[in-house]
Amino acid sequence: MDQKVKWQLVIAIFALCWMIYLLLPSFPAQRDLSQLFEPFSSEPVNLVFLMIIFLAFAVGLTDVSEAAYRQIRRLKWFRPRLGEVLITRGYITKEELETALEEQKLRLGDVLLHSERISEAELEEALKIQKVQPSKRLGALLIELGHCTEKDIQWAYHRINRKLGKILIEQGLITEYDLKRVLGRMWYSRHTGY
Repeated sequence: MDQKVKWQLVIAIFALCWMIYLLLPSFPAQRDLSQLFEPFSSEPVNLVFLMIIFLAFAVGLTDVSEAAYRQIRRLKWFRPRLGEVLITRGYITKEELETALEEQKLRLGDVLLHSERISEAELEEALKIQKVQPSKRLGALLIELGHCTEKDIQWAYHRINRKLGKILIEQGLITEYDLKRVLGRMWYSRHTGY
């Protein structure tokens, strides 16, 4: 919450306190409440007293609201995702984000196939064996069958486990500097609430 919004909230709460005070005569329990808000015999002293009380209440409630706002901003469901921030700031389009996210969802066989490290027939053969022996992992089967090496499997797993930012950099959609800048702003806003 920036200072301008904070002071606007203080003024709004202060004004609300005065509106409630001025509406007190319309409530049935007005006599009991009037003694609470008029402890002094002098009207100007009571006015200054009320202004101090209402202002202190407004500042205190604003501080509590700001603390609650910061705590809510730290919750995981409230934080924007990297892709949303990159779209909002104009680094990438929605279509580019969807393409990168699709690449993130690729499975081991797809990655090896697209990189031409195995053929479609080799992948189908390994998948058929895996249906019969479900406890065997696809990578281990491909190595056993001689269709690829341990290095190929490690390379494919590395490709699968890439984060969105890395994929976008590899696709040339953003630079490493841009990614660090956006992630830094996201971290700062998450920890400070601004």
